[in-house]
Amino acid sequence: MNKKSIIWAVLAIAVLVGIMCWHKYQPSANNNSETVKIGVLLPLTGAGDIYGKDLKSGIDLAYQESPIKDRIQLVYEDDATDVTKGINAFNSLIFKDVDIVIGGIMSNVASGILPIANKNHVLLFSPKATAVDLSKENDYFFRIWPTDDLDGKYSAAYVVDNLNLKRIAILYDDGTYGVGIRNEFKKYLNGKDVEVVFDEGYSSGQTNFRTQISKIKSSKPDVLFLPAYYKEAVLILKQLNENNCDFYISGVSSFLESEVKQAAGKLTNKVFFTYPLYSVDSSNPSTEYFNVQYDAAYKDRKPNAFSAHGYDSFKVLERVIMSLEKENKEVNATNMKTALEAMDVYHGATGDLRFDKNGDADKGLQILWLKEVNL
Repeated sequence: MNKKSIIWAVLAIAVLVGIMCWHKYQPSANNNSETVKIGVLLPLTGAGDIYGKDLKSGIDLAYQESPIKDRIQLVYEDDATDVTKGINAFNSLIFKDVDIVIGGIMSNVASGILPIANKNHVLLFSPKATAVDLSKENDYFFRIWPTDDLDGKYSAAYVVDNLNLKRIAILYDDGTYGVGIRNEFKKYLNGKDVEVVFDEGYSSGQTNFRTQISKIKSSKPDVLFLPAYYKEAVLILKQLNENNCDFYISGVSSFLESEVKQAAGKLTNKVFFTYPLYSVDSSNPSTEYFNVQYDAAYKDRKPNAFSAHGYDSFKVLERVIMSLEKENKEVNATNMKTALEAMDVYHGATGDLRFDKNGDADKGLQILWLKEVNL
């Protein structure tokens, strides 16, 4: 080959490489052929595994019926209900090029991973985390469960204004969730004609509450506010029965479990708790549809607020992904964040949903009595 031929060959190769590189870095005119990775970070083991498994069942159901599931890849990680493991699992998702994550359902785990999400521009869409200070304007955090300030105030208002109970004991988990909701509960009591006769925290994983229960019983409360995860709630209720306690128990959403009702025993008629505005007997068409589909898919378990919130989490993200694709916009965390902030009302299994400027859901709560729920 002569010198001129070599020069022309080199130029041809350079042009070809340039064209290839240009195509690689040009935004696609149509994103519909590209796979969107959605990370799912849940406590599939550990103390919160019951919530993680219910949420996963709802997410999986929504994915299976999705019209775009061929373009979505779910990437699961287990946070094991532990902050350090949650951070490691979240970093693993980022390493796998995931920038949209459903998860961080425990407030302490969400608090640990949120700074990483904001720094790396990863959308963190939580079905459950409730700590008030998680949400801030213009960050990458959204959630669809009512926050602790709403829950704590709602519980306190029912105790004081509806039941007119005066002597109040408080026994709470001393982690992020328990402290947060206890603080909000006590705020509502300020200026009210009530007395807090006992107020003490316990460590996560604690199994013996008999000393604290003895003190509570001696304080002669009308009601015990008990914002506990279900495993501790079961143990505490059993030990309250052993000590022949007969005051009211004010609980939280974790009380809607068959093990809790069984543990309540003779106290069942005196146990009530807050729960999101979701019901298996709902007349809301979206809720009714979810309940029917869930019953058909999972014959060995019943739908609940956790599975419904998992379902809606995927459905909301699916809706936003489809809208971005329709507008020929890249599906990434920043565009998803912008679209969620501007989203119209979503009519979901857990009710009507839109986000405020902090990414919090504008949703309400209800009071359920344990004696009246079918478990």
